[in-house]
Amino acid sequence: MSAAEIDLRKKLERMSLKSPRPRLIDVIAADRRDGTYDLIYVFHHEGAIVDHRYVVNEDDDITSIADLYAGALCMEREIIDMYGLKFNGVTGGFLLDPSSPKNPLRQPRKEVAKDV
Repeated sequence: MSAAEIDLRKKLERMSLKSPRPRLIDVIAADRRDGTYDLIYVFHHEGAIVDHRYVVNEDDDITSIADLYAGALCMEREIIDMYGLKFNGVTGGFLLDPSSPKNPLRQPRKEVAKDV
């Protein structure tokens, strides 16, 4: 498990102790165009929208939360198809036609100015 996933699971355990289990709303990915991605988990908890944000590398194996939330499976598959990220135990290829471009939301890398 990556450090981000362990942290997310600990946060979910603490949230569940206070009140009923948080409801998963969405799992979102955003390309940062430098080989890393924002991975955002959005929950409804105690009448408020709560998000947990992590930065993951494109080569990281991300632990799926589908064992905790069955609905996360489709969200994770979408991220696999659209960005090419890897969730352990989850396969993509269910959203896009085989003739579609591979990872259509992955952006070209941008040049980052180096400090001299």
